[in-house]
Amino acid sequence: MRFIGDVHGDFARYEQLIGETGQSVQIGDLGLGYGTVSADGTVMRTEPPFDAMKRAGNHRFIRGNQDDPDLCRQSVLWIADGTVEGDVFYCGGAETARRQNRIEGVNWWPDEELTDAEFAAVHEKYHDAKPALMVTHDCPVSVGAEIFAAHNIDKPVAVTRTRKSLEAMWTGHAPQVWIFGHWHLPFDRQIGGTRFICLDILQTIDL
Repeated sequence: MRFIGDVHGDFARYEQLIGETGQSVQIGDLGLGYGTVSADGTVMRTEPPFDAMKRAGNHRFIRGNQDDPDLCRQSVLWIADGTVEGDVFYCGGAETARRQNRIEGVNWWPDEELTDAEFAAVHEKYHDAKPALMVTHDCPVSVGAEIFAAHNIDKPVAVTRTRKSLEAMWTGHAPQVWIFGHWHLPFDRQIGGTRFICLDILQTIDL
């Protein structure tokens, strides 16, 4: 299985990556429905190559904070938050930094993160499943601090609802491997019994 980091609308490169393998999961910020506003006020939205994804094999995605949640729910290629497949668990979403610079419904969505109640349900499924592999868009708070330290970034990690919830899930059960994106910083380290792998933009790993 190939895992692919944030795409952010670079669908030409993304198509190359899925063309090299028969099965993949893109780990959020594919760019589904993400909009930019032109000088005349026209909103231009990105549309992933769904036909190519189906034609090339089994290529799916989880939800990032730069994917329209409603459009994700309408796609048969989206892996819903809290999905369990064998020993793999999936959960998307994250909080957008500098939301004040975004436009609601164009490049930011109020439901980009799960609610506390939704996370509680996901946490219960995770506890029951005890997966060997966790696939998310963001990561636990403490792992974010490790990423910053590894890249000599001297600033605090924002404590978001998603990061706190993922931290609680990890505290309750440590999977063997945890793959995520969102940070745009490559990272691969064993922490507390779990190998955490942060994929940079369009970085891949085959497991």
